[in-house]
Amino acid sequence: RCREEGIANILRIVADAEHIPLANESCDLAVCSEVIEHIFDPEHAIEEMKRVLKGKGFLLLSTPNHEGLTTWRVATAPLRLLRKARSFFTSSAPSTEKYTYDVPIPSRRLRSYFERGFQIVDFEFNAILPPESYFRGVPRLLTRFIVNFIARLEPYLKPVAARLSLHVVVRCQKDPLTP
Repeated sequence: RCREEGIANILRIVADAEHIPLANESCDLAVCSEVIEHIFDPEHAIEEMKRVLKGKGFLLLSTPNHEGLTTWRVATAPLRLLRKARSFFTSSAPSTEKYTYDVPIPSRRLRSYFERGFQIVDFEFNAILPPESYFRGVPRLLTRFIVNFIARLEPYLKPVAARLSLHVVVRCQKDPLTP
């Protein structure tokens, strides 16, 4: 896409986040979108991103919100119980869902990862709607009502509803005085 738009100064690298194959202080910007929760040692990966950032370079990071996912799991427990009961009385095939290494990081711990060597510019909680998978087996009309209701409230709830948000978005700047 960069070639199509005539942008030449962007380098896209797919690599192990705990061992980034770049020289120290070689990037102005690092983006880590929905990845950190899949990394064995997220703190080390953030240190690696800091290492490759130039002084005053920016890191943009997004990740699932541990607290929000927990809140939605509890809030939707009756729906999931109803779905299980319903499947008990119908002849449905066993679930084929596969689980991946996915460990959302509590927001307090995530924030602590940026305390050494970064200045947090934004630490924002986003997206209050629960994942669609939480509504599997729920009548479509009820699902639409819930989704539309929450979507209308989201702009008003967002500033005070961190416990309901599904994602954390962090924008931070490297402190040029730390190595």
